[in-house]
Formats: sequence, C-alpha cells, structure tokens
Amino acid sequence: MSQSIMSRALFCRSCLHQAAGVGKQIRPFSSTLSSSRAVVPSFKPTDSKDLDEILTKFREHVFIPAFLSRPRRKLLYKTPIESSPLLQQPITIYLENSETYQLRPLRLEDTPRNSKLRDVVELMTTPEHWSNLLPLLQGMHSAKRTPKVDVMEFILRKAGEAGMNTLMIECAKQSRTTGLSLGNYQIAELFFANFRMQAEKADFKGPELEKALKNAKQTATLMNMPGHAPVDRLADPRRNPNIIGVLLELSAARALDAFEGKDTTGDVVSYAEKLIGTWQLREFKIPEYSKGAKRELTELPSVGIEFALQVEEVQANEKLSGELRKKLEELDARAKAEASS
Repeated sequence: MSQSIMSRALFCRSCLHQAAGVGKQIRPFSSTLSSSRAVVPSFKPTDSKDLDEILTKFREHVFIPAFLSRPRRKLLYKTPIESSPLLQQPITIYLENSETYQLRPLRLEDTPRNSKLRDVVELMTTPEHWSNLLPLLQGMHSAKRTPKVDVMEFILRKAGEAGMNTLMIECAKQSRTTGLSLGNYQIAELFFANFRMQAEKADFKGPELEKALKNAKQTATLMNMPGHAPVDRLADPRRNPNIIGVLLELSAARALDAFEGKDTTGDVVSYAEKLIGTWQLREFKIPEYSKGAKRELTELPSVGIEFALQVEEVQANEKLSGELRKKLEELDARAKAEASS
C-alpha cells in the first residue's frame, strides 16, 4: 500500500475536505545568540505554593543552565560553592523578553530528574495550574530533556482525567517545540482513549459528545502533519484500529444522538470500512520500558461496532454490517477465552 494511501487511513470524508493552516556585571546576549539557545519559559504564578516552587526549580536548575554558553554553565557548578566565582563577581544576564537574571552557584545533585514531572502534574488541579504545562514541555524539549514515552503517557492520562484534552491537542500542534508527537502509536492511542472517556462521561450524548468527536477529528488530521511522522519500526498510528474504533464510535454515537441514526456526513460508513481494512493490524508488540516498568496496551477496536450497527446506512449495507458482526463475535469469543483462562 502506498504511503499516501496509508497516511489517509484515519481520515473521514469530512476530515479530508477540511484538511485541504562593579561587583556586578550585566552581560547581555545578542538576539542572534539568544535565538540559538534553549528556551527559558516563564510560568504564571498559581495558588499552589508547592507547584510554583517546583516549576521555579525546573526553570533555575534546568532551563537557565541549558540557555547558557558552556563556559558560563561551568561557572554555575564550581565547587565548593562557598568559593564560587559568582559570589565574588556576580554576573547578570538577559533572558528572553529583556528579563534580567543573576547567576548563582548550583549543585548538580539538585537538578530535578524528568521523573519529577509526574509530581508537577499531580499538583495541577485547576485550569490555571494546567496553563503552565505547555511552557514546561517547551522548556524540557529545548533543554534536550524531552520526557520519555512513559512520562508523556502519565501526563496524558492525568490531562484526560482533568478534562484538559484541548490543551494536549495544542501541545501536539506545537510538537516542534514541545516534543509531543502523535507519531508514536502509544501516545496517539492514549489521546483517543481520552476522547472516548470524555464522551462516555456524558453518556455519549449532547455537547460533550460533539466536543469529543471534534477533538478526535482534529487530532486525526494533525497526525498527517509535519512533526507527527510514524516512529521507525513501530506501527503506523494512522492505521491503528484501536484509534479508528474510537473515531467510529464517536461518529456513530453522534449520528444516533443528533441525526436520528442517519450518517449525514458519511463518516460512520467510512470509519467502519477502515476498521475492517485494518483489523489484521490489531496485535501490536508492547515495548518494554526501562527499569521493569510495565504497561498494558488499551484494547479499543470494538468500541464503535455496536453503535455503528444501529446507524441506517450501515444496516442497509449487508456486506459491511455482516463484517462488523463477525468482528464483534470474534472479540466476544476472545473475551470469554481470556476470562476462563
């Protein structure tokens, strides 16, 4: 199958149509030098002292050191701290937006690890808190500290639980600066699991269902954009039946909820055909994470079939409805076998 056809597997008809947008020195960096260095994000103060403190620690111990030239960065870690040159001859630099910052001695052992991002996300409990996630990811990526898949998955799960799906889509839109790419099928699949959860909380009805479907279609379109190319040697997320199954379910649920079971856009039939066409790709090898971390891949290809079978255009297509029923029976048999084992 050609690459162009593969890349279109996720797209419904309407999506394809839409896709066609003296003691102290001040030593400023020139704009040319600044633009070539790491980003030093600024964070909005919140009502959480703990969150503000940990964000400040990342800024001072990770982002600012990454912004500095190597000679100045070495000055930060001169030991012992008591005899640091920065205490004898303070240096103030210009950061972005003409912000001044006085360098101070640091201990390497105080540098927060990437795993500390989990603590940051745990402290995010309001939209105000979550507004700092985008600059945080930008700072990490710019400092060459892009979170690994397991940490990104944790962030995505928490964001989904907090209703921050739109924020995560924005982070993915800015993948060049955040490092959050939908090219990894595990990450892409979790996006769609969050969209399904968003609709399920609303019993697959009303405005929340409409928002979930809009988010899913927007993300499906985004997956074919620069910065979201499939990861080498891993399954192409654009042909992941787990993802297509969510698109099918949300489209079918929308048809049942708002259009009396009519497939007014043609999306339900389109996604049903794509699900059948990619069914053989259901089995994905789950990668092993370092340090024995484990993850069970969420199984989602069946979720849209029952809704789809209630849509008029699917019912009228004997071949398609028959294929969908066979797949549903296959999944039921597998579930029973696993339950008895």
